[in-house]
Amino acid sequence: MNPSEMVAIMKGLPHSIHAQFLTHDGFLWSSLRPADLLIPSDDLALKHGGAISGRWKVLYILDAYPDEEKPPDVSGWSGGDLTNGVLTAMHGMRAAVGRTSHWLGITPLMIFRVVNPPAQLTPERAPAEPFQSS
Repeated sequence: MNPSEMVAIMKGLPHSIHAQFLTHDGFLWSSLRPADLLIPSDDLALKHGGAISGRWKVLYILDAYPDEEKPPDVSGWSGGDLTNGVLTAMHGMRAAVGRTSHWLGITPLMIFRVVNPPAQLTPERAPAEPFQSS
């Protein structure tokens, strides 16, 4: 598949956010649907850039294990030219923008972090005065 074909396919896909979680148990990959977020996805990008730091908690369904070292042999099977072409394109898309082969795939149910307010708010740590229009 050439790059222009890949771009054409990507334009037809629904827009999603790719989330990668680095944990003690392994590397987790997921896509997040913008409709399931409490804030717009562009707000995440404008606030945090490409990475959101901190310690997060994720409740998830594990739905993809890392790939075996060698892909299964399907040389004796063919679904026809169209099906074979679609499968080849899907594998190419995953390799380009999807889950890395040695990562776990998850479907997050909740992603959150505990935010503790400071024990005592000092003038140095106080928020700025709110903007007031006249």
